[in-house]
Amino acid sequence: MNVTVQQPKFTALEASSGSSINATLGATPELALEASGGAAIVARGLDVGTLAASASGGARLELAGVADQVKLDFSGGARLKGKKLRARTVLVNGSGGCSGEIDVTEIVRGHLSGGCGLHVFGKASSRVATSGGASVDWDD
Repeated sequence: MNVTVQQPKFTALEASSGSSINATLGATPELALEASGGAAIVARGLDVGTLAASASGGARLELAGVADQVKLDFSGGARLKGKKLRARTVLVNGSGGCSGEIDVTEIVRGHLSGGCGLHVFGKASSRVATSGGASVDWDD
């Protein structure tokens, strides 16, 4: 089933239980994305002040565009494909085998544990604490 929704501005999108959302979004001061239970959100054309992104239970977020500040929470095998998302600052919290990639220009901070991995593109500095086999890799 495909559903087309037209609205001048979205402030939140949520997908769960294997559903998927494929959206081209524009400029907005704040945006919240939440995916769980194997769901997927693909969001392109982002131009966001503050982006709050959450993924859990094998969910996938695929993001492209720009954001001033990104707050990322992911767990339970969730994946973030954010190589095409350029963020100024990122606050990340992850656990339980999550994996992600993101392009950051200034600073990444937060905590990863339980086998989570984050790959950072760009020349950002890092203050990410890791434990339990978690890692942060860099590619500038």
